[in-house]
Amino acid sequence: MKRAVIVVAGNRYHGKDTLSDLLQRHLREASVRESYILPLREAVHAKTGIPWEVLAGPNTVKDDPRFGRYGKSARQFLIEEGDHARAIDPAILVHRLAERVATSPVRVTVVSDGRMPDTEIVGLRQCLDEQGATDVLVIAIRVTRADYPVKLDHPTESAIYNAPASLFDFVVCNDGSLDDLDEIAGGIVDEIVARLT
Repeated sequence: MKRAVIVVAGNRYHGKDTLSDLLQRHLREASVRESYILPLREAVHAKTGIPWEVLAGPNTVKDDPRFGRYGKSARQFLIEEGDHARAIDPAILVHRLAERVATSPVRVTVVSDGRMPDTEIVGLRQCLDEQGATDVLVIAIRVTRADYPVKLDHPTESAIYNAPASLFDFVVCNDGSLDDLDEIAGGIVDEIVARLT
């Protein structure tokens, strides 16, 4: 039986989580949500005591210094932890995700935080092949939002902004209503299900 990992990639505030939620709704019980930064959230929670619901919460909460600790927002801690992890190996978070996906019995994994396409899409395919998970299809979706400015204030923001369209199976323009995005998500899910049969 074929399985899939859907990597939803995009700049901050462009709709990665919203699109991921809609994809999961259309996939129903066949999917599970995952994140490259899951180990970073665990590390920041253990080190600072910032509540899990803040670390996994919406951007408005992660960016608000009132929900952080020690004079930093939750996002600042996550960025620093990610920079430290990538200093060990640029693909370290990809390796950890590939291990979790390779052993998961779930048919479709939706990853809602793609930012580094070279390692998180191309590298994920390589990692899964190396682990013998050749039944897992990696599907990459880029979500863009023209009405929200891109802030190139971190290498992850620049990496996704400058990524060529050829890296993605689908490019979604999140410029309409939530209903419009839901309709797009349903069409993508139909195509993914067809690829898995």
